[in-house]
Amino acid sequence: MPTSAAVARDVYDRIGDRIRELRAAQGMSQAELAERVGLTDEAVSRAERGVTLPTVRTLGSIARALGVGLAELAEGGAPAGSPPRTVASDELAEYASPELKRLRRLLPELEPRSLARLLDLALLLPRKRSPR
Repeated sequence: MPTSAAVARDVYDRIGDRIRELRAAQGMSQAELAERVGLTDEAVSRAERGVTLPTVRTLGSIARALGVGLAELAEGGAPAGSPPRTVASDELAEYASPELKRLRRLLPELEPRSLARLLDLALLLPRKRSPR
């Protein structure tokens, strides 16, 4: 069983790789992404290399700047090079449950290591099936 440090390292690396893929697919430099998000070039570089994991709020800003949702940023849900995806208002309705509202309030209070563990756990949980 991997250690929590190994799990965190894997999460940092996966998210960093995804940020780099999406940014490069759009022909955006690290400096351009940094400017759009309000970070330094070095902060974007550290995130892409998996050295640090940005806060949930910053990950949300990065995702918006790259035209994807947080789940797509974390999971690689959209192939690199595909057109940016926008979130329709009906998609946001699923985030109105009391449990998700409570989770959204708690996320900014988590330590980075705890956030990495939570993200890793969330990636392992079963997903709702899409209606066909």
